[in-house]
Amino acid sequence: MIERVRQAYPDQELEQYLKERDYKNITATFLEKRDGYCVFWRRGVGCTIHASVGGEHKPLVCQLFPLQLVNTEAGLRLGVRPTCLGDSVAWKDGPLVDGELIEAVAADSRGHVVRDEVEGEPVALRLLSIPDIDTGSVLSFLAGRSRNDVPDIEGWLEERLQELFVEFDDIGDQGPLHRETRTAQLLADFRGWHAGRATPGAWPEVPEQAREWVRDALQRLVFLRQTSLHPSLAWALLAYVAAARWAGAWAADGAGGFDPELMGLGFSTWLLILENPRLQRCFVQAGSPFAEHAAPSAGSEER
Repeated sequence: MIERVRQAYPDQELEQYLKERDYKNITATFLEKRDGYCVFWRRGVGCTIHASVGGEHKPLVCQLFPLQLVNTEAGLRLGVRPTCLGDSVAWKDGPLVDGELIEAVAADSRGHVVRDEVEGEPVALRLLSIPDIDTGSVLSFLAGRSRNDVPDIEGWLEERLQELFVEFDDIGDQGPLHRETRTAQLLADFRGWHAGRATPGAWPEVPEQAREWVRDALQRLVFLRQTSLHPSLAWALLAYVAAARWAGAWAADGAGGFDPELMGLGFSTWLLILENPRLQRCFVQAGSPFAEHAAPSAGSEER
């Protein structure tokens, strides 16, 4: 792979970005980032490796994206990560995945993410499989209440959002918040909308039009063990509800009514941002939004 890339980019010094290291007893090529994004990415063009040398010569993680392969105790799990900005568009109408690619990455352990089972995972997957589940029901579950007794956390969500804005300004142009990333651009759009919205502090249930996709996205996040990137499953679910509520309000506030594309972009952007441990502290250090609990609970299997 590395030799083909050198041939395609004869005038670019690649040695500082392409590194070969031993990984899982195999010599693998690692691609480092520059200013928070891939050195082969061009604004307005996207991935230039794909066009120059073909998809099969891209780094394995790039070939797999937005799919994720998780090696669990019971075998491999494969799914699409909802942090992909195109997830809501491709959810029902996306093209079929190439079976040969799946066989290749499944056979190559370098593409596997190894994550242990998260405490409460089976219960959460059962909860999220309920056909008409919504974010209010998830909050009731976390608070240990009956499904119809939905906690009001809109004020808590607004406070956390304000704290996150402060952290964004302090972090500056790093990682996904680098000014040239799509994530940073979408976040700037959200902040502009938030500064001038007519109903500040209101974060109601996700609009009906988006709930089926949001349910599916939450299932995939738990199934792919993205929750392991958070302090606990309960805090992950709370962050996911926040992402859905913030994006839902943004998408429903336009002059033309609910905008499903904006909902998808907003939700995926917030999911990606809230995987940052520093930003997660804006949630955890503030304590639970449920007055009767010191911290959000994973609930119980008895509903």
